[in-house]
Amino acid sequence: MEITLAVSVLFLAAFGVHFGGMVARASEKVRPIYGGWLARALHFAACVVMTIGAPAVLMDIFILRLTSPLLILAAVVVALFALLFAYALIEQPARSRLQPAEDRGWTPEDARRSGL
Repeated sequence: MEITLAVSVLFLAAFGVHFGGMVARASEKVRPIYGGWLARALHFAACVVMTIGAPAVLMDIFILRLTSPLLILAAVVVALFALLFAYALIEQPARSRLQPAEDRGWTPEDARRSGL
């Protein structure tokens, strides 16, 4: 049983790092991270936890049979919430320091160019 548990944990770690990294990179392309290395690390960790949730539950159901799948799912949800909350605490002040683009509103020149 110890070998099965060790192999399962290694598989989940490799799965999470690989696919969590893919999710983190795709997410960062859509919305850049401005909070520095700590925000990036928390974002990456949250992506890893998010991607290993379903495989961890399925592995417990079909291979390990250690505990209730709902307990594992609850642990994943709590860990994900904690990581994303910490990420938001770091990222929000960095985003608020960004200068918003100046909004000129609708000008007469825009009205002439629109063709309406």
